[in-house]
Amino acid sequence: MRRDAPTIQPFESLGDALRLMQLSRLRHLLVTSGDLLLGVVSHRDIRDLLIQGPRGAQARLLRDVPVEAVMCAPPVTVGPEVPVTEAAQRARHLAIGCLPVVREEPSGARLVGVVTASDLLRAAFEPRS
Repeated sequence: MRRDAPTIQPFESLGDALRLMQLSRLRHLLVTSGDLLLGVVSHRDIRDLLIQGPRGAQARLLRDVPVEAVMCAPPVTVGPEVPVTEAAQRARHLAIGCLPVVREEPSGARLVGVVTASDLLRAAFEPRS
């Protein structure tokens, strides 16, 4: 699990999200308000919008469309106590590339970290000490 996962706010542009993904070498960003998880935006979400949008409008879409317009909300999540095997099965069954790890509190889902498909593969194949 990565505890320091980059996040983005819902009002930021898709262009900002894409730049952060490229800099971080990630395919998903957690959309937050403070430390509350609101959703997940993926490279695929942005790509699909650009492909379906009007021809020649990609730059405008990246500049003008906020992350919240395409993010997956509410996201599929796991708690910190969920075993790696269960998280892997859930991600595989739902065909998703990341699972935000949250601690449920009265005020909402408090972000703890994120488990990605790469994390799950690493856990499956790295020798345990």
